[in-house]
Amino acid sequence: MSSIERVSSSISKVENLHDATSSVSTITHQAQDVVDSIVFRRKSLLEKLFPDPRTKIIVEGEIGMLKSEFAFRRAALEKVRNGQIQSLSERINEYLEREKAGIRAERAAFLMEKRNSLQATMESEWNKFLIEMEAQFIKAETIKVKKLKDLKMQQLDRDSEGFAEFQAKLMKDFENIISASERI
Repeated sequence: MSSIERVSSSISKVENLHDATSSVSTITHQAQDVVDSIVFRRKSLLEKLFPDPRTKIIVEGEIGMLKSEFAFRRAALEKVRNGQIQSLSERINEYLEREKAGIRAERAAFLMEKRNSLQATMESEWNKFLIEMEAQFIKAETIKVKKLKDLKMQQLDRDSEGFAEFQAKLMKDFENIISASERI
């Protein structure tokens, strides 16, 4: 059995290359160890230091073949690893999209509930305000001094407009909060 066959058989003992994808650098180190062991096991010390040209060519050829094989294995492992990374990224993105959809639905339901609650509260407060203002206008009509009556009516008009503007501002602020939360 030649040294190439021995190295090939030791390489083929890697049981599952798919599991070894996370250790591409380990495979590279193994390749370097095999190349180094072939060079140093080859001959005696004298032959190692002064190989004949034919032995030198054979050793260089074997080393070149080993390097090519390990380069191929490394590239294959990197492709497998990159495929796994891409697959994992796609699964994570898919999961995030599903979770985002659920969160958006919950947020939309929550905001709709709050908006309806705000509208109901504003409607209730508006009705209370109308009852109070109607009583104030009726009371103002009973004022006998025209100047005082006019001043009271102007004040009630300002109060009415101010309350309506305040409610409109509250609703606009709430809608701005909703718009800001949609951008998050």
